This record gives sequence, C-alpha cells and structure tokens, in this order.
Amino acid sequence: MKRLGLTFLTMLMLVWGCGQETPQQNVAEASAEEAAEIVPLGSRAATMLMDSLKAALSAAIIAGGPAHAIDICNLQAMPLTAEIAQSLPGEVQIKRTSFKYRNPANAPDDVETAALHYFAAKADAGAELPGHYVQKVSENGAVYFNYYQPLRTAGLCLTCHGDRETMDDNLKAALAARYPQDLATGYGEGDFRGVIKVQIEPESDQ
Repeated sequence: MKRLGLTFLTMLMLVWGCGQETPQQNVAEASAEEAAEIVPLGSRAATMLMDSLKAALSAAIIAGGPAHAIDICNLQAMPLTAEIAQSLPGEVQIKRTSFKYRNPANAPDDVETAALHYFAAKADAGAELPGHYVQKVSENGAVYFNYYQPLRTAGLCLTCHGDRETMDDNLKAALAARYPQDLATGYGEGDFRGVIKVQIEPESDQ
C-alpha cells in the first residue's frame, strides 16, 4: 500500500510538471526597419544616463576624491538609472552591464552576454565598434527590443577602473568595502568596457 501511495504521488508530480509552461524565448538581431524605430529612444536613454552619471561622479571626485565617488556610485547609480527610465515614454528599462562588472546586480544574463560578445569580437579584431546593436526578443508571445550602446574607458574612468596596484589606498579600501567581488579594474584607456542596455517594449496598436 505504501509503495502504491508513493507511485501515485510520483505520477501526480510528473503530470503537474508537464502542465507547467516554461518560458519560450527567441532572440535575433532586429531588422533595419525595426532598429530605425528603436535607436532614437535607446540612444536618448543611454546619453541621458551617461551624462547624469558623469556629472554625479565628477562632482563627487571634486568634493571628496575618488573614494567619495565610489560611495556616490554605490548609493546613487541604481536609483538614478531607474529615475531616467521612468522619465522616458513607454515601457523602458535601463541597465549597465559588462563581463567585468563591479556591482553584482549588473551581471549580464544570457541575452546580454550575447550582445557583449558581439561588441567584444569587434574590439578584439581591432575594428571600430558599431554605435549600437539592437536585439528583437520574443518571449511567450510578447515582443520587446534591447538597444545596446558600447562603452569605452576614457581618462576619467581609469581613476576607478584602471590598474588596481596604482590606486590610492583610500580608493582601494572603498572598493573593498562597497564592492568586495569587484571585477571592474585593469582597464586601459580606450578599452571596451561594457554596454548600456535599454529594453523597450513597442507600443501596442490596440
């Protein structure tokens, strides 16, 4: 009787599991026509984010040095990103991501990893990076687009993303405190740093 009860329970679990829907996701490069619709908003969002972050970090460095900029970035970068996304029309989400991320919340998922590889292959080949890349994602009947804008390290970036061995001790202490799993150092000027991703849901025709 006990064996029969276990068998029935196992069968019930299998039937229940078969009835659960798993996400069906298809990712492809957007067509030229689709990209033309997405690029203006994506570019606007990415530019707004970079301008705001640069202004906040530059002011923080002037006020308290690079270590203070790390504190400001830790406290303000995510809320600032969300605030900019909310200020834009439609359903928009913004994220910075990289293979060598600083904040674990910015780690790339599989779809973002594919986009990073797209740009990294260009950079590794010594080619000029495209200004953008747009994915079309179909998931369980819904469609959205991911706009990506590549980032290269400029002079100011190297203050906190350059050679860790040459960093100020206060800066290294701030990084260790705020980002104990930091991967985002060791860059040189002009290196491919990562991307800004802008997820955009097209407006419904209904």
